[in-house]
Amino acid sequence: MFHLNFFSTANIIEKFKDELALSKGSIVCISSICGQEIIPGAPITYSVAKSALNAYVKGIALPFGKKNIRINAIAPGNILFEKSIWDSKLKTNKARVLKMLRENVPLKKFGTPKDIASLTSWLLSKEASFVTGAIFVSDGGQTRT
Repeated sequence: MFHLNFFSTANIIEKFKDELALSKGSIVCISSICGQEIIPGAPITYSVAKSALNAYVKGIALPFGKKNIRINAIAPGNILFEKSIWDSKLKTNKARVLKMLRENVPLKKFGTPKDIASLTSWLLSKEASFVTGAIFVSDGGQTRT
């Protein structure tokens, strides 16, 4: 779990940091709200790995900034897409899923891949040129921290 959700990202970034510096690149890591706070039902090892990713983004922003590299992360909440875990849960127990949304997500809906893509696009754009070392939560208001 840790290798897949932390080291895979950190290793790729470390491998290409010189090229990123030459191009004044920008990085957007995909984290999770599970890295922000404990989410009931989420595997603790997944939460720890995403928490480590968030710490990495915040910690590496200063030395990367000195090389003209920006790095940020997005922490999505419940994202619905075909063949996702939420798609499967909706098919097997729609009432329970809708109850979870009503009780835990103030906007009472799932996010979409497009929601995350739009935020990613903005973070990579010149409009976000003064943003680095930040974790952006996109979760319909689910988390409290």
